[in-house]
Amino acid sequence: MVSPAEEKRLLDQAANRRREANQILEQLSKRSTLTPAQKNVMATIRNFVLLSEEAAKHSDPRQADSFAERAQILAKELQSEQ
Repeated sequence: MVSPAEEKRLLDQAANRRREANQILEQLSKRSTLTPAQKNVMATIRNFVLLSEEAAKHSDPRQADSFAERAQILAKELQSEQ
């Protein structure tokens, strides 16, 4: 069980992580030099963002934050390759 304050913190953190991942995806999608492997990673990031949004809708703040964190980490790694 998560306290209301902790739930809000986790959901806010997840939203911020998703926002950052989406911003990085937007920047990277404008490049025409992406390899098939990089495009695959971008699809995985999008999937983690969607899973995070679904978990948030179903009142699972820990899972929402966990998926968002994975999306954010992958997005930053992909960005650093560029």
